[in-house]
Amino acid sequence: MQSNLFDTVPGFDWKHLKSDTTTRYADYIDHRKRLLETLTRLEDTNQKCFKVVAEGFTSYGRRDNIFCVFPTVIIRYVSDPCIPNWYDIMFHSLGSHALQCFKLSKLSENQTIHNVVQIFQSFDASIQKQFELSNQEMEERMEALETELAKYKGIVENCRKEISSYGF
Repeated sequence: MQSNLFDTVPGFDWKHLKSDTTTRYADYIDHRKRLLETLTRLEDTNQKCFKVVAEGFTSYGRRDNIFCVFPTVIIRYVSDPCIPNWYDIMFHSLGSHALQCFKLSKLSENQTIHNVVQIFQSFDASIQKQFELSNQEMEERMEALETELAKYKGIVENCRKEISSYGF
């Protein structure tokens, strides 16, 4: 990942996040364990992230969705005084191009974390396809160039032989 992509240190209450994760995923032992290990690693390494704010309003005021995007996980929380400390976590494997676009994107308040990850995974897949196609194209062009080069190499060799036959 590019070093300038993740530029903000999160201000999480890690203790609350871990405690709530333990309670919320009590029945999903493997998932809970993976989440807790990830949260601990993020906290211990003071891992940087970037934030994307999806601005929104409800009938009683402002309610934004804030996506804190880490290299392998996204934590979304809601800035709503009526439901404090509400969040969800999702693992991701987005590449740096998709993350760069995510960082610069404007999202609506209604986007769930699943939709957001799906959108950018889809984008990531199409970017990868384009890279594969451009690599394939480059390989094909290189083969044509090598063929041309071989032709000219033969012509040069013939010219050298002819010149050497003049006795210079």
